[in-house]
Amino acid sequence: MQSLKPLNSGGMLKVTIQEYFTPKGRKVDKVGLPPDLPLDGSAAEQLIGAFRSAGGKKVIMTSGRGALTINGVRMPQSGAAIKNNSVWYVNFRLGSSMAGAKLTYNGKQRTFAVTRGSKSQVLKTNDSHVLIKNGKALIDVRMLQKWFPDVIWSSGGDTVKISAG
Repeated sequence: MQSLKPLNSGGMLKVTIQEYFTPKGRKVDKVGLPPDLPLDGSAAEQLIGAFRSAGGKKVIMTSGRGALTINGVRMPQSGAAIKNNSVWYVNFRLGSSMAGAKLTYNGKQRTFAVTRGSKSQVLKTNDSHVLIKNGKALIDVRMLQKWFPDVIWSSGGDTVKISAG
């Protein structure tokens, strides 16, 4: 911890008044601590993963007008979901996370695989249900619902709502 002390010259002096150590005496300054459960992906994907790891079941995502909300937590993530020719697409990684599935990409075959449990679905990058926009892959929300019946979506105007679990 640091404290700022004003100086008569108008400057400030930053003084370290406490340091943090682990129970074994290791300093964490400029190092940090490794998480108990490391999660990859965007902030939204990490939030969903953490929620599910803590025993949470139902996840509700709302995206529209530049805002993304996951279970009531608003966060910035541009391009989380977009409407293209009246069809809603959601970021492929985010949609897979919503469904509780894992997304993998095979660059050689140019395919995406979405796996949940023993069930795996594969789409080629040029499939009509895949949209590549600004280097990001998005999936038609109707496919997620077809593959995973517990994924339910609705839309109104410029907003889409997806729930799963």
